[in-house]
Amino acid sequence: MNPHVNSTPPKDTSSDQNPELPPRILLPSHTTPASKHENKTNNPNTENAPRWKMVLEALVGAAIITYTIVAGWQLGTMNRTYVDIHSQTAEATKAANAAVKSSTNAEVFLEQMRELGLK
Repeated sequence: MNPHVNSTPPKDTSSDQNPELPPRILLPSHTTPASKHENKTNNPNTENAPRWKMVLEALVGAAIITYTIVAGWQLGTMNRTYVDIHSQTAEATKAANAAVKSSTNAEVFLEQMRELGLK
């Protein structure tokens, strides 16, 4: 296969000046610097704003610490209550088993009394 078949030879266009080309694109180094942003607020007393933020942050921090302490106390109380309920359940099971045994003994006793009374 011959690469020159049906091809156009390259053309030197380095000296051509085309007026339809887009304008030159400015690189960032050619642009004007942005104006410095001035910190302007509507609050005339700007010195108190950071202090209020610090007070608010301190209050929020104190609230979080207080909540953590109270939640810890509640967790301790719930754990003690769970241990108490667990031991009470075991004691209640023993009491229920004793009641069943007592009712069985009473039933046997009543049956024996009926037999004695019928003879």
